[in-house]
This record gives sequence, structure tokens and C-alpha cells, in this order.
Amino acid sequence: MRDIPSAFSAHLAGGVTTLCRCWSLRRRDGMALGFTDHDRDLTLAGLVHAARTGLEAAEAGAESGFAVSGGDVAGALSSLGLTEADIAGGLYDGATVET
Repeated sequence: MRDIPSAFSAHLAGGVTTLCRCWSLRRRDGMALGFTDHDRDLTLAGLVHAARTGLEAAEAGAESGFAVSGGDVAGALSSLGLTEADIAGGLYDGATVET
């Protein structure tokens, strides 16, 4: 069973929730870009996650022991900071994505 903070548990128990997904893309050189499916920009851990940047997350289930059993993301990341030249130049090789 997961240990959910009481404030978050109360939020989930309410009639309406305001949840969204955020993704952080970090290159090996330290450059980071943030993306969210929310309708406004959000700042998390000092990184601005740009609103409506093109990803749609499907439900991800969890097994006992906190292992994630699966999940799908559809769409394309869209940002002025994400250029075709940088991708072709290998700057995103080895980059990490955090959700």
C-alpha cells in the first residue's frame, strides 16, 4: 500500500481534483526543459514547466512494492528551446526524462 500525504489524500477525496502531469527533460550538459499538460505554466523545483506542450499521459498502474506496471505517453514535446539542430547534433543523446 502507498503512503499518501494527508493533504494529498484529502484533495483526492474531494468532489473535483486539479491534477496534471509534468515532465522534465534534462540534457547531459545540464540544460533542462519543463512540460505540462496543465492549462498554465507551473514551476516545480525551480524549473518552469510550460503549459499545453503536447503530451497526453495515459493511466499508469502500480503493482505492490511501488513498481509501475505500465503507462503510455502520446504526442510530441513542443518548445522554443527544443530545436531540430540540437536533436540532430546529438545534444539530447543520453538525456533523462522525469515525470
